[in-house]
Formats: sequence, C-alpha cells, structure tokens
Amino acid sequence: MDFSHSEKVRLLQEKLQRFMDAHVYPAEPRFEEEVEKNRHDGNPWRATAIVEELKRKARAENLWNLFLPHSEHGAGLSNLEYAPLCEIMGRSHLAPEAFNCSAPDTGNMEVLARYATPEQQQRWLVPLLDGRGLVDGAPAAYVCRQFTCQAPVTTPEQLREALAGLA
Repeated sequence: MDFSHSEKVRLLQEKLQRFMDAHVYPAEPRFEEEVEKNRHDGNPWRATAIVEELKRKARAENLWNLFLPHSEHGAGLSNLEYAPLCEIMGRSHLAPEAFNCSAPDTGNMEVLARYATPEQQQRWLVPLLDGRGLVDGAPAAYVCRQFTCQAPVTTPEQLREALAGLA
C-alpha cells in the first residue's frame, strides 16, 4: 500500500513550510512581547498585532481555512490530506490561529458550514471564516443556544449519518 502524500498535499506542505520559516517562526518573539505588554496592561487576551498581520499574509497566500473539507470556504482537503499540514502548523503556537485553523473556531465553522441556515451562516459563519471571531464577542455557549439544525437528529441512525458526513 502506498502511504505517500498526493502532489497537491506535497505542494501545500512546501508552501506552508516556507510561510512558517519566513513569517511565523520569526514572529514568535514579537508575539511574546505583545502578550507580556497586554498582561501588564491588564488584558492578556487582547488580540496581538503580529497575529493579525500573519493572518493577512496567510490569507493573501491562500493558506486560509485549510481545514474545511468539501466546502467552497476552505481548501477542500480530506482529513488525511489536512493531517500533514497540521503537523507543520503544530510546531508553533501561533500557526493555527494565523491560518484560521484553530480550535474551537474550526469545529464551529464545520458545523455551521454544513448544517446552518443561510441566515445563521451569515450571522455566525462569515465572521469566523474571515478570522474575526464571534459577532459582538458573544461566548460560544450563546452561539450554540442561538443555533438550531435544519434537520433535527432524533434517532441513533440519524446521528450516525450526521457524524459520518463530518468525517
């Protein structure tokens, strides 16, 4: 059995690695300085300018929302194709957010892309896809209470079908 990556994945790995080497790793000291300043100012959770800059660069290089499979919003990679990219991104604590591939937003986006109504997608998905986070800074629990599925899952068979569709 051949376990080598496809040409598409190899090219993405190379592009991602070049971006990491050129932009992400050199940004780590600046990130630490910005976080320390935010702590000193009383808000360690404030977004850092360096991560926002990395997001703009990643998006410009089409290294954005890589995790979304079979979607007009992402790279259309399977989990098998996405996994080696996660290995590269996982080498820096900045990378997942820089590429808009960080939890919990990725899981929220996957569910919203697949099951939300167009109105729900506009309200909740679009800001997440843009890397802006939740609208009005609403906590995830609030978003979950506001979101209802188009097709309710009421039987074990429906649950298996819904979960199989996410794989």
